[in-house]
Amino acid sequence: MDFESLSEGEQDAVDITRSSAGRVPIRLRIQLGAQMGRTFTMSGDTLCIGRAPDNDLVLDDVQVSRYHARLMRRGDALVIEDLGSTNGTMVSGRRITQPQVLQPGDTIAIGRTVFSLEGLAAPHTLGMVPVEPGLRRDDTEIEAKVPAVGWMRSNVIWLLIAGLAGLIVVVVLILALGGMLSYLLSAPATVAAPAAPVVFIQSPAAGTQVRVNESVTVSVVASDAEGVARVELWASGGLVAQQAAPADKPSPSLQADLRWMPPAPGSYTLQLRAYNLRGIASEPVMLFLVAVPASVDTPTPVVTPTPEETGALAVTTAALNVRQGPGQHYPVLGLVPVGTKLRIVGKNPEATWWQVIYPEASDGRGWVFADFTEASNVADVPVVITPEPPTSTPTSTPLPTMTYTPTPLPLPTSTPTPSGPIVELIAARASLAPGECTLLQWHIENIKAAYLNGGDFRNVGVTGPYGWREACPVATTTYVLRAETGAGVIERTVTVEVLAR
Repeated sequence: MDFESLSEGEQDAVDITRSSAGRVPIRLRIQLGAQMGRTFTMSGDTLCIGRAPDNDLVLDDVQVSRYHARLMRRGDALVIEDLGSTNGTMVSGRRITQPQVLQPGDTIAIGRTVFSLEGLAAPHTLGMVPVEPGLRRDDTEIEAKVPAVGWMRSNVIWLLIAGLAGLIVVVVLILALGGMLSYLLSAPATVAAPAAPVVFIQSPAAGTQVRVNESVTVSVVASDAEGVARVELWASGGLVAQQAAPADKPSPSLQADLRWMPPAPGSYTLQLRAYNLRGIASEPVMLFLVAVPASVDTPTPVVTPTPEETGALAVTTAALNVRQGPGQHYPVLGLVPVGTKLRIVGKNPEATWWQVIYPEASDGRGWVFADFTEASNVADVPVVITPEPPTSTPTSTPLPTMTYTPTPLPLPTSTPTPSGPIVELIAARASLAPGECTLLQWHIENIKAAYLNGGDFRNVGVTGPYGWREACPVATTTYVLRAETGAGVIERTVTVEVLAR
């Protein structure tokens, strides 16, 4: 095993042993997360982090992919690489897109866990002046003792010419150095860009459903070496909540719980900002939430923890519709939030839809789109053939009581629900700096199928009525949502601009 957790006493003993062997150990200390304060030691050349049990470091977090990231020693350097995770790996507040060499003072954020590095030295090189082959000390001493007879016999005039030439060279060098010094003194000094705070969102997860007129708590942690002054929450272009640090106790980190209440059903993109003691603001961090109507008949369900289930399971990675059959043309039974565990009992012939037990602990069956789940133990799942639904609109029948309130996301009540196809595509942020990401959000109804193209997306199937995907373009990119309807194809486009450095 390349990764081990030790007590402080055991850790000191390991450090002494490793140092005597010429190997400098590296400690990872959890600054934020479920295991805050624990310290680990990387003893080998590689370290794999993820949710799967065969990783070197296992993080029980739905925001962490099964195989999320990897640390690698390369001589004196320590390199981190993201393994194609869903939510990405952050180094000092920036999402990495390729392997990156870590520096002392960097932080690593994976899901809800933030690590700091201890014992990491900056990469260095040692230079040596090569000795010229074939030249021995005896030879140089002999050459030094040989009388310069030829030079002593040279003409005195040549000595004067050589001296004058040397004097001219010295004067030219003095003038050049004076000009260079004058330029350096007159050139404006380059001022280093001030460091900005870093913000981490603890909860809720992106895409979480919240209810209209019910308070939502957004928990964040902001950090800055100079001290955090306050954290702000913005919604719909306005400041809705803020929390300031105690004036008499400045701290490099601030835990804040900010409250917000959605006024109407729909999709919302919240912004979190932090300010340090110098008034420098962080880059805004986006949080995408979906507001649904408040329940008036059904009380809020209480989910009772159950023992770990065996067999084929699907864990939802987004708020997901459960349908009567394997396709978007089947009626919706309900909506389940991110992180819901569903037991798989069947699949369609293409294995693009899972048949699951729905509601939970019942004899009911439903279907979910496989691309928005993380499935396990599905090798022996049988194929289930489901007939096409009737073309006429079936008479609505009462649905059984759901474990999660199965309320589809309607349009705002102020406008009537149209009977034709609905195809909408927007970007949470249409202008990005290099290395930043945005959310592509869509609303689709009364269509046969929909696909997302542009950037890293190639005919990616999407479901509705509401959904989102994170996009991290490296250049200005136009994204296209193509929807197939009974009357033809409808396309919607949105362009995300990447600003020059």
